[in-house]
Parts: sequence; structure tokens; C-alpha cells
Amino acid sequence: MIAEGSTEIAVDEAGEALTFPDGTQTRANLSIVTSDSSARIVVIDDRFAARGTGTGSLTLNLEPGLYKVRVQRGASSLGFVDRFIVLDRDLAIAVEPPPFVSPVPIAGSQVPESHLVAREWLDAVVHAAPGKGSKIALLARYHGTPKDADLPHPFEGLDLLRLDGSKVVTSLERLGSQLGVDEGVPIALCGIDVDPGIYLLRHRLAAGRRIAQTVVAVAGWQTMLTFRRSADDTIVEKGKARFRRPGVLGVLMRLLGRTGAAQPAAVGWSQAGAYDEDQLVETARQALADGTPLLDGDLNDLLLFKFRDPLAGILGGLLLDLERDRAGDDFPVARARLFDEVVGNLRSIVGPDNPDVEALSLRCVDPALRCRKPLSAPPIYHRSWRILIQAAATQANLVPLELWDRVRVGVAMPPYFAWTENAATRRTHLRKLAGGIVELQSRRRLIIDYATESDTVGAEAPLSTLDSLELPPMAAAIPQLAGSAATQPTTRETSWLKAIREESIEPEGVAAAMRVPVDAISTLLAAASGPTKINARTSQTANRRKR
Repeated sequence: MIAEGSTEIAVDEAGEALTFPDGTQTRANLSIVTSDSSARIVVIDDRFAARGTGTGSLTLNLEPGLYKVRVQRGASSLGFVDRFIVLDRDLAIAVEPPPFVSPVPIAGSQVPESHLVAREWLDAVVHAAPGKGSKIALLARYHGTPKDADLPHPFEGLDLLRLDGSKVVTSLERLGSQLGVDEGVPIALCGIDVDPGIYLLRHRLAAGRRIAQTVVAVAGWQTMLTFRRSADDTIVEKGKARFRRPGVLGVLMRLLGRTGAAQPAAVGWSQAGAYDEDQLVETARQALADGTPLLDGDLNDLLLFKFRDPLAGILGGLLLDLERDRAGDDFPVARARLFDEVVGNLRSIVGPDNPDVEALSLRCVDPALRCRKPLSAPPIYHRSWRILIQAAATQANLVPLELWDRVRVGVAMPPYFAWTENAATRRTHLRKLAGGIVELQSRRRLIIDYATESDTVGAEAPLSTLDSLELPPMAAAIPQLAGSAATQPTTRETSWLKAIREESIEPEGVAAAMRVPVDAISTLLAAASGPTKINARTSQTANRRKR
């Protein structure tokens, strides 16, 4: 039956309460197992209340009744399976999770065998060696695309750059290998030996759009970036097929062996059984993109304590930060101390200069572990950038002005951090930020609700997008939430905005409200009066004028 609109159903009759056959028991054990140690299990009763959660396996002692068992792979967007059961005695059931879906061709990911073979070959092949000690591997493939479609090269528009903007290799399209698999649908591969360090991946898209993101090469590790393309991602522009969006990105890391080839993904064991490290990282990535705290049961141990893969530890730390945001003041101190352990373990693997690890260090309980030096590059993940910008509102020089200016216009690629390089979009963004600063400075009293921030925790929303340029949520709310005779605020002042006083607005409060580094405030004030090129000298001059 299909009902249109809202429908009310009155239930005014009920049968007798369910009882056990022998009349002696009042409760029963419900045991659930799955074939995936990272699968999330939720048991819901007939009043729609969650009675218990777990990963991999779960045992509960419950009253007799009707229950729904939901098994999902990490976040709900990866799919779920529901099973309804009547509990009238001890019951043990096995529920298979939904098929594993990933942009990366890994075991169990429902991809053609030829894609798996291509990825395994990429683990061993090197097309260029402008450096040594680390490897960046790129794979781009089409999925669900008709063979007769007019398709761009899978690497079309991709550039691998150093931080100074110079190209690591001249052309990924000409350098890499393109294979015609699956009835002619192409897949492209490129393995590059590089010096350990931080690089940029630039996407040159249709309509002149250019976006960029961070790639970190760790000594002794391969970083693999996989793009899943489709015909819907393409458009014909001036007679040439181009990409209008980057596709779906997955990032994995593999330890390099003595021969330089990447080792297979580790298979470990937990209380719930065997787990594949690649699947663990992909499950955590999707959970972070969905804003789903996933750290319970085995996943808590696998992502926070037992990780060997740096990405597993970074994603575990960022999911812990998501849990921290949800809990607020109720976040247990014991959980907060986990940041100290995760950061210490990660630094022993990737060194002291990884931007995502240094972002996590700002959550450490031990002040000695927190990052104090300026960052040299943006992080891989968007949530790491949020942590850095929040800290930079009061910690001068944490995010250098040149770095912030380079990446300040974010682009939606959750959970990754990406930014636009388009000059016109950046100018518009600067004018809006400057206008927001002036609005703040013109108010004698300002009260802003931090709930504006927490409302977006569930979805890792960027500060702006190429298609819909918006102010940060806090800044967009300024005209409505600023106190005045006509508009009385209904929200509370938060601790991190205590710098905003009745008679003046301090730079730290403005920076926190606008989500910009405190070092940028003077420059933005100068920009409000006309075009301004952001650089350290401009900021220092403005600060001297203020003093």
C-alpha cells in the first residue's frame, strides 16, 4: 500500500503479553554475529528505542518481545540490513552485512576482478622516479559507464605538484598506463617514487575551475589515490570531453617492501574475528564523511590502539573528535586522554610534521604534545582543518597567513579538505569575509550561539563551495543574531566568544566567529576598504597602524 501525505493509524487493541513457553524465564539472551568485524549492529525494540549497539558481534539480555536487528557497514550511507525477530527464548542469529562499496578496488568491494588486478599491479609498478623513499600511486577508473560513451582520459585534468606549484611529473596522462578493461571501459594507473613530504593534487575541471588538495608521502609508505569516475561526471566543452567534478576519491596507504613494491593490506584479528585493514580504513572514511561517530566495540581498539596504517590512526582520532563534539562538556577525561596516545603513536610512524596529526595534537590533554610551530601545509581531511582554524583564532602563527589565504575557499569533497584556486571566487570570498568583519566591528554587543556550529557537526560541511559560495555558518548568522532593539537574541554567549565585550570586540573573538586565524583580522579590515593582496607584510602593517 502506498499512502500520499501524512497518515494516522490508531492502535486500540493489543493481545496478551508475550511469555516464555515454560513460564519460568523472564528474560532471554539475544546473540548476533556477522562476517565483518567492523559491521555495526543496533538492536531496536517495539517502542523504537535502541537497546544495544556493537561491532562485529553483540549479545544482549532482553525481555521477550519483538525486536529489529540492524546491521550496517559503518555509516548508514554504506547500506544496512534489517531483520525482525520474536524473542521468546535464547536466540543466536547470524546476519550478513550489506555489500561493501568503495571507490577503491579492494577485496570485497563489489568491483570487477580486472580492477583488482590493475590495482595489485599498481602496487608494484613505477612509471617515474623524481625522488626516492616514498611512493604516490594514482588510479582512476570508470564505473557503470557504457563502453560507447565519449569519455575523457581517466587522468584528464590531474596534476601532481610540489608545494611551490611546480609539477612533479610533466603529464600524468602521457606517463601512466591506460588499460582497456571491462569491454573497453578505461582504467588508468601511475606509480611515482618521490621524496617523503607534502604534495598537492590539482584538478583542472570544465568551465575553468581549478581545485586542489593535499597529498602526504610518508617515508617507507605508498600513498594511493583512487578516483571512481562516471559518465555523469563529464561534459563536452568546445568539442572536448572534460570532467565537471572530481569523482569519488578514496585514499589508502601501504607499507613498502624491500623491493619497493607495496605490501598487501594487513589482515588482523579482533574479538569479532578477522578484519581487512583496507576495509577498516574505508569504513572509517565513510563514517567521517557522514559525521557518524563509529568508535565502539572492536572499532575503538582497531582505530585508536592497534593501528599500523597511519590513515587508520588519523581517521580514528578524527572520529574521536567527532565524538568529543557530540558529548560537549560530558566528554569523559579518560576518552580525552586517548588523543595523547593516538598522537604519540602517529608521530612515531609519520614524523612530527604531518598536518593532520598536528591538528589532532591540539586536542591532547598534555600541553607538551600540542603543536606550537607554524604549519607548512594544509591537512588531508576537512575536520583537521576545522580543528586548526578553531585553534588559530587564539594561537597566532599556527596557520600562517599565506597558507590560510591559499586554501581559505573550501570545496565540498567530504571527508577531504579541498579548496578552489579560481581568482574570481577567491575575490568574492574575501569581500564577504571583510564585510562580515566590518559588521562585527560595528556592533557594541554581539551574542552568537555555538549551536550554529554544532548543528553542522553531522555533515562535514565546507566553508563554501564552487557552486554556492557562502559565509561560514557563524558569520552568516551575524546580522540576525547581533543584539539590537529590533532583534533580541534568543541564544547564549559561548565560552570561546568571551573576548567579545559590551564596549569592544577583540580580534580573538572576531577570529573565532569568522573561523579565520587571528593573524588575518587586520588584513581583512584593510580589505574591507578596497582590493587587498593578502600577505604577511600587509598584515604586519595593519597591526602596526592599529597599535
